[in-house]
Amino acid sequence: MALKFQKEAYVTVSATEWVEKLRPHEVAEFASAVANKFDQDFVKRAEIAAEFADGLSEDGVRWLAEVVTNFYGRKRQ
Repeated sequence: MALKFQKEAYVTVSATEWVEKLRPHEVAEFASAVANKFDQDFVKRAEIAAEFADGLSEDGVRWLAEVVTNFYGRKRQ
């Protein structure tokens, strides 16, 4: 007799632990998915951006600036 069941488990992982396991392209895919999610909310867009910015560290802001610079620099070439 075969038994079939589904089991769920919930594990709490810090953002730092999670990101350490990701490769750079996976982090980029995640960032793109987040942007796509909030891009459609035109009414709250500025509020969402401000809330996101409030959660960033200075290192996070510098890193995003580097990413944006590279993205647009690549498009000009």
